Amino acid sequence: MTALTIPTIPDFPAGYVATLTDMQNLSSAVNFALNKPATRIIDATAGATIGTSFALAVWTGTTFDVDGMWNSATPNRLTIQTPGFYKLRYGINTGNVSNVINTYVSSVTGPNNPNGSNVGSLAFWGAYCDNPGDYAHASAAGIWPYYLYSGDYLQIYAKAANAGSSTSTHGPGGITGAYSYFCLEYVSIT
Repeated sequence: MTALTIPTIPDFPAGYVATLTDMQNLSSAVNFALNKPATRIIDATAGATIGTSFALAVWTGTTFDVDGMWNSATPNRLTIQTPGFYKLRYGINTGNVSNVINTYVSSVTGPNNPNGSNVGSLAFWGAYCDNPGDYAHASAAGIWPYYLYSGDYLQIYAKAANAGSSTSTHGPGGITGAYSYFCLEYVSIT
């Protein structure tokens, strides 16, 4: 998939008469803002293994993917198509009784990154949950601290004190449909 085109926002100084091109550029900018790159992937099968050492979280489907960031051929990552800064949000659920879960996110540079290809980042947006009850849910959210170029990708690592699998049930009374998820949303080009 190709990246979405970042529109040119026209400048309208006092006394300026807008042209047809200015109005078309303004329309493109509004359309981009309404349909910006965003995705939400989930573990819809609720059976991804969460082991006792850090391993990549694997995703099985999307609820939406405006910019084609997820690919079932590489189900453990979200690959940037449109360069910029991104906000992320994720949650990993496990159904094991009295479980502890640790998670973090890292990025890997792609072929368009000026720092070179296959350069891994530090671990950011770590989460921890120590739940003596019937589920554990670790989640985090925030702005990714690096500018992401087309081809860069983000991944979530998870581990649990008691090996098990992700679940689509969590919370008091076993609320269903709460899949493990990973979301990215375009924020800005600068």
